[in-house]
Amino acid sequence: MLSSSDKIQQANDKVIDILNKGEPWFVGAPPAKEVIPFFNECSSQGKHLITHAGPPVSGGYDAFSGPVQGSMIGICLFEGWSKTVEEAVSLLKSGKIVFRANHTLDGVGSMAGTISENMPVWVCENRAFGTKSFARLSDRFQQFGNYNVLDEVILWRDVIAPAMDKAMKKKGGIYVKPLIEKALQMGDELHNRPDALVTLFTQEMTIAMLEADVDHKSIITTIEFFKTVVWGALSIAMAVSKSLLLPAEDVPHSTIITAICRNGNEIGIRVAGLEKEFFTHAAPAVDCNYICDAQGRRYTKEEACNDLGDSAITETVGFGAPILLGAMALAPFLGVTRKDAEKYFVDTVKVSHGKSTSYYVPVFETYLPVGLDIMKCYQHNIQPVIDTAVSHKVPGIGIVGNGMTFIPMELIKKAVDAYHAKYNE
Repeated sequence: MLSSSDKIQQANDKVIDILNKGEPWFVGAPPAKEVIPFFNECSSQGKHLITHAGPPVSGGYDAFSGPVQGSMIGICLFEGWSKTVEEAVSLLKSGKIVFRANHTLDGVGSMAGTISENMPVWVCENRAFGTKSFARLSDRFQQFGNYNVLDEVILWRDVIAPAMDKAMKKKGGIYVKPLIEKALQMGDELHNRPDALVTLFTQEMTIAMLEADVDHKSIITTIEFFKTVVWGALSIAMAVSKSLLLPAEDVPHSTIITAICRNGNEIGIRVAGLEKEFFTHAAPAVDCNYICDAQGRRYTKEEACNDLGDSAITETVGFGAPILLGAMALAPFLGVTRKDAEKYFVDTVKVSHGKSTSYYVPVFETYLPVGLDIMKCYQHNIQPVIDTAVSHKVPGIGIVGNGMTFIPMELIKKAVDAYHAKYNE
């Protein structure tokens, strides 16, 4: 009979093998209702569905953090369900809208992470395991809770997503694994810096759009969009990360984290051996490098919402903050030093079960550490690190800065205790 430590070792080895065998392909960018069945289930009951970032929230609209509320108002205006902010708030409080966490539907969304029926989503198919993940566009306004500027998500819906969807379907998909590999070698960490990835992906997409006879105006609009909205590639990295982790979400005895997500009020994690259960704790504040508003006044910590978004799915798979040393162009943006970045990597190695066999980071002369292990985090008293953006806590304002935060150790301990209770170990 295997000992408990042997069972954990074997299970965690299996998770690392799943991550390393992943084959992510982008196969479309259709409206969410075409690929996420729960939208149609809600519609058949006469209700709308809005999905959101982070762990599930109970209590209705009033229970959400300010930026998520603002983003939901933006969704109501975007969909045409409401004509004014006041009408949107009334609808959101009416009980006619269902709220669901993205992760429960195999999706992710940065910051507020809101997705509605006509919001196009990236579809990433992991062809090694036959699973599909979904991600909304990472724009510069609505995802942060700013409902006053919807131009980017409207352009995404009306022009860019249809053009790319046609191209991907004509081509049979775009294999993104080599693009991720190259982006890491070009100085991306793929969370707050996806600059190389957006260039590489746009190159591939441009060829695909030309081959699919997409009209030239739409092609030019798409290229110009991703030249300006570099953050758009964050959602590409998120969809890839989720697709790699999906097949590992239910591996008995494994202690590896398969999701990290935040909604502004709570942070949640899932663990491979704990049947997709969310473990939650109060969302941490972010050590933020604040920007200035339009009048030149710098935002303050009193105005900032706590940590927010599904984008830490990138850290879950090994991208993001742990490899900031390979993306030091972000240092002034996030307010970190080289010494900080070195520590993030060293600490992550200590609490990871294995290494990637594909994703190499030249500055470290090694492959990504992968498989954040709750037991190692607890034993070493190391909190996994996240780099992130920060939204204003008042609906309608948007981004206020960027910075660093960590998974609370109390949350890690909750998961450890649950593991021991489940397996009697």
